[in-house]
Amino acid sequence: MGDILVGSQALQFHCWIEIGNPTSPDRWVIDLTCDQYELLADRAFVCDRHSTLAALAIEYKALIRLSAQGLKQDPVWCRTQVLANGMSRWFSQAN
Repeated sequence: MGDILVGSQALQFHCWIEIGNPTSPDRWVIDLTCDQYELLADRAFVCDRHSTLAALAIEYKALIRLSAQGLKQDPVWCRTQVLANGMSRWFSQAN
């Protein structure tokens, strides 16, 4: 959880998923609700590398990080499970 910096504007109190080392520019950022902000309304979702987004002046800046275990105690866990189930079905169909 943290802020999204778009250019010089901060979009505060947002949640997203990051996959990979939290300090690596190659980590993945997945944000399924970015369109709730007018500055990102042209995107249905974000699924890109942190470095790619930074080159577009979009920076996901985490203030709080939860492990997968800690996430199970968070209200966003249900949405995470919906995402995981959908991805599992998609990957099984792609094979």
